[in-house]
Amino acid sequence: MYELRSNIYNDQDTSFTFYVLDTMATNAHTTADKAISKSFGSISPEEIQEGKEVFETDGVKGYEAYLQNKIDAWKTIPLNIGIVGNAGSGKSSFINAVRDLNGDDEGAAKVGVTETTKEPRAYSHPNNELMKFWDLPGAGTPSFPKESYLERIGFDKFDFFLIVTHKRFTETDAQLAQEITNKGKQFFFVRTHIQQDIENDKKTHPKKHKKEQELVDEILRNLKENLRALLQEDKVFLIDNYERDKFDFNRLAQSLIEDFPDLKRQAFIFSINAFSKQMVKAKVMELHSTIWEYSVLSGLVATVPLPGLSFAVDLTFIVKLSKFFFNQLGLDESSLERTASLANTDPSTLKTIVKKNFDVSLFLTSQGIKEFLVTIPAAILSEAAEEYLRLLPGIGSLIAAPISAGTTYYILDQILKKMEEVALLVLETTTQEVSTDAADEEQN
Repeated sequence: MYELRSNIYNDQDTSFTFYVLDTMATNAHTTADKAISKSFGSISPEEIQEGKEVFETDGVKGYEAYLQNKIDAWKTIPLNIGIVGNAGSGKSSFINAVRDLNGDDEGAAKVGVTETTKEPRAYSHPNNELMKFWDLPGAGTPSFPKESYLERIGFDKFDFFLIVTHKRFTETDAQLAQEITNKGKQFFFVRTHIQQDIENDKKTHPKKHKKEQELVDEILRNLKENLRALLQEDKVFLIDNYERDKFDFNRLAQSLIEDFPDLKRQAFIFSINAFSKQMVKAKVMELHSTIWEYSVLSGLVATVPLPGLSFAVDLTFIVKLSKFFFNQLGLDESSLERTASLANTDPSTLKTIVKKNFDVSLFLTSQGIKEFLVTIPAAILSEAAEEYLRLLPGIGSLIAAPISAGTTYYILDQILKKMEEVALLVLETTTQEVSTDAADEEQN
């Protein structure tokens, strides 16, 4: 199979193949076919030309570095999220929760009810130092009067705002939300301490306390009454910073993803850890969209008439992306230990799940990828290439670049699907253990 691919590569016309790749990108931006637009929307004709020039000028090593820089490009995009609320509202706990930190961890925001934020302070996410959660002073204080509040905090640098409260949103909060809207930015209302409210109700009414959902619905109704005309239901989230798998924490994360501009959305998704099923799905969708882009770029190397060169570069590239996928979906050891710590679970249990269900030596090493390729019938790879070509308007023959790109796409697609299965299995196990612990505690 490798020899067949090398022979195909030998007789290609480089200029024609670059023309084909350029056509792929151009058509992706003009076609009415949504599937093609989705698949190739992230790569432009200019990028194809750029890749060509890098390869011709810097060779294989330079091109590999170029591809690695594209993989890491999301780390260069600044993200700034402004969080407003009074002392004790749960801002610091939220900042820690969304960064997967406990209050005792290094770099965690100080949690307490007595310390009032006097100046804006930024907390970077451990996965991306350019994604910052800003603990902002409350509006309407002597140092930050309502009239000049947005100007004082540097409104323009923020992508959007979270207005956080423990009990009820004040008139000042409502006015702030209106001003943010008027200036063209997004905001979300976040009501924290929901689990604490449920526990307090049980203690106050040990015999006649409300059912959990009943109390949550009541809190939401009260919020609607307080916010009235300003309220948009899809902008209000009830959360508990210590119970991320309950209430609206996952829905909030999903809403943040949807409201980010395209370029920043990818950076946000890749920065946040895969702490829920919804976040795993969001990551997989975003990672899958990058497969198309990188597969097209890998096809550039297939134009060089050197036997085995394209295959060698493809292998290196596939391994790099596979490791990136692996870390993004929280399957590496440090991620599993962090997940176990936050869920109060034995990390060895999660590591065993990964070990039993995912062969690291097969999918994260060059030798392993070679062995994996041997198990795939040539007909399937041919079919993958044909399917790839079917999605590309204006391409009617099998040439080296599409064959290389189609094979790369197929391999990465299969690896990502397997990783998704294992990531969801890890989360399912974690959720089951947390639920069992909670049931035992309730019984006691």
